[in-house]
Amino acid sequence: MKKRLLLVDDDPGILDALVVALENKYELSVAQDGEQGLRELDRGLFDAIVLDLMMPVLDGASMMRELSRRGIAIPVLVVSASNDLESRASALGAAGCIQKPFDLEQLEQKLGVIIGPARASAP
Repeated sequence: MKKRLLLVDDDPGILDALVVALENKYELSVAQDGEQGLRELDRGLFDAIVLDLMMPVLDGASMMRELSRRGIAIPVLVVSASNDLESRASALGAAGCIQKPFDLEQLEQKLGVIIGPARASAP
């Protein structure tokens, strides 16, 4: 069974690239801001969240605080172009972080560390 990822980013191009890169290995849901991300979490369980920090409506930091408030303990991999990303991600309780722009191999490596190896679907 594929692991489930929630991808939350306000950049449609990044979301599209992530879906193309990860759809054979993971079951994916996408959201374009933190509010949509929280609604997706209300609909089902996920093994991890890939979360951009800088988004309109509800940013990634606010979404993480809401997850904590709700007692939701899902590993979060933060992605951002922020200069102080490691300290911000750590302060928010993220399981890991990746600086934008990032390499998809690097993303898959970090996800493997956080939730274990992905299983590609059979052709």
